[in-house]
Amino acid sequence: MDKIDNAIESAYRALAENLSKDNILLYSEVPDPKLQIVFSTLHTTINWTCERMNERLPTGNSTAHFWAEESRQLLNAIGTVEQLHKSLQGSRFAFFIDAAYQEIFNKCTQFLQKSNGSEIPPHMPKIEIYYAIPIFKMETGVVAVDIPTIINVDRSYIRDIATRAVIDIENSNFDSAITKSRTLLEETFCYVIELKGEVPTTSGRIGDLYTQVKQLYNMHQSKDIDNRINSLLKGLEKIVSAIAEMRNNSSDAHGVGQKRYNIEAHHARLFVNSAATMADFILAVAMRKPSIEQ
Repeated sequence: MDKIDNAIESAYRALAENLSKDNILLYSEVPDPKLQIVFSTLHTTINWTCERMNERLPTGNSTAHFWAEESRQLLNAIGTVEQLHKSLQGSRFAFFIDAAYQEIFNKCTQFLQKSNGSEIPPHMPKIEIYYAIPIFKMETGVVAVDIPTIINVDRSYIRDIATRAVIDIENSNFDSAITKSRTLLEETFCYVIELKGEVPTTSGRIGDLYTQVKQLYNMHQSKDIDNRINSLLKGLEKIVSAIAEMRNNSSDAHGVGQKRYNIEAHHARLFVNSAATMADFILAVAMRKPSIEQ
């Protein structure tokens, strides 16, 4: 278990007594089942406490007392959110908090107390409750790359990941299959970079990892190489780009109300097979004998 998995597990255990799937459909695009439950539980708890607070809002020119139990639950939920947000930054599970709720969190942490209840300050308006909008949304645009801790990547490992992705497809879990496709490339790129004694880039872009691989293994197109080989090398660029973009757009980047790119089983198989083929090729390049390097 790495630090990212541990952060999710810690949040899950912190919420163990109140786990709720009431809002899990809002987080169906989150690529980790346990994180889906964590988000759903936090959403449920935060909404319940905000509903209770709305019973005392707006406050007008005076303060209003907010009950002790609700104060504790909301304060604990906000603390869990903040810790999880910090722990998952820079990972493939990085998320952001809806701006309206972030403002609520900022206000509430200024007056909430864990004992004896809290005094809501004057001029605090009612809170708009999100029932059909996720509070937590996966980061879009750049999908950060976790630098994996892998002892060895070989053809058996590649086949295993590809096989698991195909099982996902057979179970109609296309998003998970695409996530595995990207992960396979990330792990292969990082592995062959480390074979050269270098540290994989932490820019968060899978394309930058591939650029690093090309530089280390002299994989650039050349006029001295058969044009058909150059065409294949150029095609590899498109595989990396397509898998990165498809994971952004379909797997875990778009929330409710945004355009979602639906894929079918044969599309998912294309991505899985393309990723496996490219991973195998990159591994072959890394393992070739120095005497035949270009």
